Amino acid sequence: MAITEYQLIHLHEQNDSREFRTVTGGIMHVSGGATKDVIPFEGKKVSNRIYKMVLPSLGAGEYGFLPPGAVTSASSASIGKMFTFRLLE
Repeated sequence: MAITEYQLIHLHEQNDSREFRTVTGGIMHVSGGATKDVIPFEGKKVSNRIYKMVLPSLGAGEYGFLPPGAVTSASSASIGKMFTFRLLE
């Protein structure tokens, strides 16, 4: 897997869960708002399984890296793994 296949997602807190909007399978047929939580980033492979990522200026909040193929279906609430982190003010 290449680092460019991952998506950096801004997560929105909802009670005891997190929500986001993203697109699976590419962005050729994107409808309005489908990518509003996807944040572009740059990544470079440094070594085996080690990457350097350049992130834009992110505000306080929760974020996650969504690996390719993590979404099981368009209507499913289960997405599999996501590598998450929180930024404080």
